[in-house]
Amino acid sequence: MYQDAEAFFAGIDKLASAKSLSEAAQIQSDMVRARGELFVSRAKATTEYLGKLVADGAKTAQDNFSKVYSKTA
Repeated sequence: MYQDAEAFFAGIDKLASAKSLSEAAQIQSDMVRARGELFVSRAKATTEYLGKLVADGAKTAQDNFSKVYSKTA
């Protein structure tokens, strides 16, 4: 999260140095786009991670069930 804060303040510095209103609007637009791309990237990574956790958990549960079932059968 340090990088997020660092990027935010760098963007604010860049925004403050804008020489015109249209340049400031473009800088803000670029900042919003970059934040959106970062959000999408993190959401994809989180989805992949959680999918792997669920798959691993299901495999573990299946293996444990098979062990219990084989002992009782």
